[in-house]
Amino acid sequence: MLKLYHNPISPHSRRVLVALLEKNIECELVEIELNGVPNRPELLAINPLHHIPVLEDDGFRIIESLAILDYLEAKYPNPSLLPTNAQNLAKVRMVHCHDWFTN
Repeated sequence: MLKLYHNPISPHSRRVLVALLEKNIECELVEIELNGVPNRPELLAINPLHHIPVLEDDGFRIIESLAILDYLEAKYPNPSLLPTNAQNLAKVRMVHCHDWFTN
């Protein structure tokens, strides 16, 4: 079963949570407290870059929300959350790359 290390107030975590819900994918949710303390061992143990979300699938860990979304889309293609039209897909990626809507 998939395991998602997340925090519900994190916009990066929320985008992954929405994808899991939309794709109806079962996942164990492990909430990581965001208490502002740097270099916490429990967080460094799952991600040396020290941030969330982190998705674990049978021992394989994916960090970065956009990489997680691509992984979920490739592994669970139906229903697709990405447009098939080239221009629309480019627009989605442009928004993701700049991440302006989550700041």
